[in-house]
Amino acid sequence: MKKLLLATLAMLAIACSSDNNDPENNPEPVEDCIYVGNINLMSQADVDAFAAHHYCEIKGDLNIGSIDAVATNITNIGGLESLKSISGSLIIENNPQLINLHGLNSLVQINNNLFIHQNSALTNLEGIGPVKKMMSLDISLNISLQNLKGLENVESVSDFGVSDNDVLTSLEGVENLTLIDGSLGISGKSLTSLEALHSLSEVENIYISTTSLINLKGLEGVSGVKELYIRFNNSLTTLEGLQGINTFTSLTIVQNPTLASISHLSGLTLHQPDEFTNNNIRIDFNFMLPSLDGLQNITGFTGDIYLQKNIILKDFCAIRDIVTYGGNTISLYIAGNLYDPLKYQIIAGNCSQ
Repeated sequence: MKKLLLATLAMLAIACSSDNNDPENNPEPVEDCIYVGNINLMSQADVDAFAAHHYCEIKGDLNIGSIDAVATNITNIGGLESLKSISGSLIIENNPQLINLHGLNSLVQINNNLFIHQNSALTNLEGIGPVKKMMSLDISLNISLQNLKGLENVESVSDFGVSDNDVLTSLEGVENLTLIDGSLGISGKSLTSLEALHSLSEVENIYISTTSLINLKGLEGVSGVKELYIRFNNSLTTLEGLQGINTFTSLTIVQNPTLASISHLSGLTLHQPDEFTNNNIRIDFNFMLPSLDGLQNITGFTGDIYLQKNIILKDFCAIRDIVTYGGNTISLYIAGNLYDPLKYQIIAGNCSQ
């Protein structure tokens, strides 16, 4: 009887040991440094109180600043140095007294977006940790921002927008960005160089609207786009930088008053129609443009071509093959140029004056 009792106890001990090693019966405990939910830090007191918990991860969005356009009194986010991961978005907005982003140095992951808006004292973005990819990256209305230093680790984003940062002259800091799955949007009055984008090789759409850019150097690595939209660039004289692009769906070059040449588009060889995108070529209101040289190698174009109000434009011979081989699949709208040939005149070779 005693032997039977000992054997039973031994079997029970083995069973208990097996249960204790079963991960289903012993789930991993949730780390106490994880914050679950969205968090809005709208004052320095909010930042300090949250920082006191030393969270390492936020399963949600982190908003540092005002969500209703009211300026905050946040001056320092250094207490957030333990934060490593944000499963949602990081939004830094409406903090006129925040002079740097030190405190985010340990951050390695942002699953959604990074928005940096209306932080009037920021001069750079140093302090952001080694985050390599995110969804949208948008930097706008930071009136003292001089460069994008702090983003050196970013390699891939879904969309990248830079707009209305009054003293930003270059995109220094994004030299390692290689992939934009969606759109690149650049606008502003002080930006004079895109050369920090020299590693960029893939982007779906490009939208450029600036006051001070004279060329588009920095985009040489891009080989194909859907929408190429160059509009309201007051100082742009050439499209240098776009010579590597060979495929497109829609081309818009409008209201660039000093643009004298589009010859750097000569790499364009193939039009790729898309039912969800306007399949147009539109070149309007470029007052210094005399010729369409640069479009002569495009094949397979079907859609609308608008060439209007380019007051010294008199040479249309670059589109002769496009118009000839496109036939009835092309609608041509020409008006307000120095010379306005009809479709049959272009086809016949009377394409310039």
